[in-house]
Amino acid sequence: MTNEAIRDLEAVRRVIENGEHFLITTHANPDGDGIGSEIALYHYLESLGKKASIINCSSMPNNFEFLTTNHEVRKLNEDDSTVVFKEYDAAFVLDIGNYARLKEVGQLIEFHKIPTICIDHHPKEEDKFDHYFLDTGASATGELIYDLLTGLGAEFTFSMANAIYSAIMADTGSFRFSNTTEKTHKIAAEMLELGVNPESVWSYIYGDIPPERISLQVEVMDKIQYDLDGKLAWVKVSKKMLDRAGATSDQLEGFADYIRNIRGVKASVVLLELGDDLTKMSFRSKDDFDSNLFAKKFGGGGHKYASGARVTKGYKELIPEMLKEAKELMLITNQK
Repeated sequence: MTNEAIRDLEAVRRVIENGEHFLITTHANPDGDGIGSEIALYHYLESLGKKASIINCSSMPNNFEFLTTNHEVRKLNEDDSTVVFKEYDAAFVLDIGNYARLKEVGQLIEFHKIPTICIDHHPKEEDKFDHYFLDTGASATGELIYDLLTGLGAEFTFSMANAIYSAIMADTGSFRFSNTTEKTHKIAAEMLELGVNPESVWSYIYGDIPPERISLQVEVMDKIQYDLDGKLAWVKVSKKMLDRAGATSDQLEGFADYIRNIRGVKASVVLLELGDDLTKMSFRSKDDFDSNLFAKKFGGGGHKYASGARVTKGYKELIPEMLKEAKELMLITNQK
């Protein structure tokens, strides 16, 4: 896959220089890369004497609250739609992949005609933004935030460094995924020089597992199914399974990665029941199998080895279709 890069540094510089109050947002069900990138950018804008607000369409994961001691990451509420959005000079949209993932926040940005800057390492699938700082070769949006702030002449503070390091750690799987590069480690090293404690960050993100997640993991692992001679591993996660474990859907984060690591597996899929005819699909893969192509078959997308989709179909209709598409992709990539 050819890397795509649109790094319009000077356009971003002009937007910041000419504005005073900025919105920062990321996709629904935000992950560590989205949250960390938001917080690093927030601290940079505040250091310039600008005003910034982080508002997302979903609540923030608990394991990233350690980054928010000095400010607020808010979930969109009704008051925001009538008052707050009128105040923004521009909106920074981070780690989005697809504009629809902004949900209500995206609708408000369009309604109020707020100028937009997209900072992302996902492929550009539609021309929805006014300016881009995008590079699909970056390990994480956090890496692009580092590049952007460096280009703008930022003096990195501990708060910026801690957020950038956390973002990159989250999206590289603690620096073990294939998107980890020499540059990734160089940025991480610079963040450590600014005082970031890697053990502390790892403990906050990964080392405080709630018992409900363990109960859910037991449920899920017991129901994994294998197809295509063991090259595809997949599992259905129903609302009843979540209820029995006392868990929430965000506690499924990382399960698709875990299943992918089973010996012989080339691709994994976690199918989460959101409603009678609504399913969230999380795809992971390795070697030559492209999970982004897999996800696109269902209207989703992402990266080669990690992607997702939200499908208006129930299990009965969706699973045969999923198996058919997986078989075809396995044949194409010589994984049969």
